[in-house]
Amino acid sequence: MSILLIYPPLTRAPEPPAGIAKLASVLKQNNVSASLWDANIEGQYYLLNQPNSHQDRWTVQAVRNRKENIKMISHFSGYKTIDHYNRIVRDLNRLLVKSPYASQGSQLSLTQHLHRTYSPLKSDDLLFFAKHPHRDPFFPFWQPKIINYLSEENPDWIGFSLFFLGQAFTTFAMLGWLKTNAPEIKVAVGGGLATSWQKSRYWTQPFDDLVDLWVSESGETPLLHAMGYPSNVCTRVPDYAQLFENTYFSPGRIVPYSTTMGCYWNRCRFCPEQAENNTFATLPGSQAIREIKSLEKYEPVLLHFLDNAIPPSFLKQWVFSGNQIPWYGYVRFDDLLADPDFVHSLAESGCVMLLLGLESGDQQVLDQMNKGIDLTVVSKSLDNLHKVGISTFVYLLFGTPQEDFDSARKTREFVVKHAACIDFLNLAIFNCPVNSSYARDLPSNLFYEGDLSMYVEFNHPLGWNRPQIRAFLDKEFKRQPHIARMIRNTPQIFTSNHAAFFTRGFKNHDK
Repeated sequence: MSILLIYPPLTRAPEPPAGIAKLASVLKQNNVSASLWDANIEGQYYLLNQPNSHQDRWTVQAVRNRKENIKMISHFSGYKTIDHYNRIVRDLNRLLVKSPYASQGSQLSLTQHLHRTYSPLKSDDLLFFAKHPHRDPFFPFWQPKIINYLSEENPDWIGFSLFFLGQAFTTFAMLGWLKTNAPEIKVAVGGGLATSWQKSRYWTQPFDDLVDLWVSESGETPLLHAMGYPSNVCTRVPDYAQLFENTYFSPGRIVPYSTTMGCYWNRCRFCPEQAENNTFATLPGSQAIREIKSLEKYEPVLLHFLDNAIPPSFLKQWVFSGNQIPWYGYVRFDDLLADPDFVHSLAESGCVMLLLGLESGDQQVLDQMNKGIDLTVVSKSLDNLHKVGISTFVYLLFGTPQEDFDSARKTREFVVKHAACIDFLNLAIFNCPVNSSYARDLPSNLFYEGDLSMYVEFNHPLGWNRPQIRAFLDKEFKRQPHIARMIRNTPQIFTSNHAAFFTRGFKNHDK
């Protein structure tokens, strides 16, 4: 039995996709032949290198610098200063925005593929792409590649890893093409976006004519069962060998790895993880450390922990692992980070940056959201991290049902007060998950984007709606000098995926 696992365009491509790498490892343990195709990175290289006849000044510049910029985005010389880096990614992004293949309404960038007319949140629109695969701007790239794969490998199954909305149009174009041209091949679809659709209480299975198996959450067991194999999951060490035949958009290999599935906290009322009631599972710390050690063969310059939040129990073991690879990941503000000795140990373990969900600088808002953090602990944590040289990438969320204008101003004041300890910022406006308690409690408009929407539109109970939030962010929040500095320091387009390369810890470690 054999399978071809595809990671379709389009989403950011700084590192190989961990999902299909982990799945391939388990399948191979069970004597299933698995081939991996990162069509996302390959497809972007394909479009970036196409002739471009646009004559506007910025596109002409992007075309002129194309060869050098493609080289620089994958070399440390492109990351010497944030201004130089931002110019490189803006020029590369423009090559996709102005791509001659972005025709018939397609909107492309280094982050996603959207459309002026069709929506990835409408099942009818995705079925349109399945019926008209040539309308996908990546069609000239992937059609001959799929034909070649079918001819040379003759797979029994093809699996699609659908994590992001920007991948939806190409995924369904491929699904439609396979249904017409290779109907004997079984097709499976899994990944984060596929899971969210299936977890929605409004999921109606509109694509059953195209897909033989929909996988929710972890895909190893259901896929093996569908192939007629008993599940024998010994280890999930990602197998990146085939994927690292590609050069990703980073100055060296980033190895992604996750110690958990789901979120150990899983109580935040605003979070889709909680709304979808996703399973939480974690590896024993000793096993995770062994698996990470085995990934050193890929010679990574950076280790990226993919966990929604790295459990404190693992961190306590990890700091004594002897790791020498620079790493970053998402952690929660808790008492561990308020302990200066432990934070020093984190720095010694190679930590160069932490992603931290603050969300609000108003304690009352945090409590009502079940965020489970104390601003006193946050203050101590930020100070400790700054002292040992661990950079902080802080996430803020505006417009939750508990927040109003005064609460948003408290957030601004908290960020300014701790400006010396915050290196990068991510600003987001709250989207209400379709399965959340908020969606049930607040007046809302279902399917305001489409029948596959993961969020609902709602009227804010305190009148703090999107127009007011955007005005506050643009006119008041972002213009504060200290905050403006954090935003300028944050890498454009790739944001947290590349921020670690601009940290003090990484530069010191690299020396």
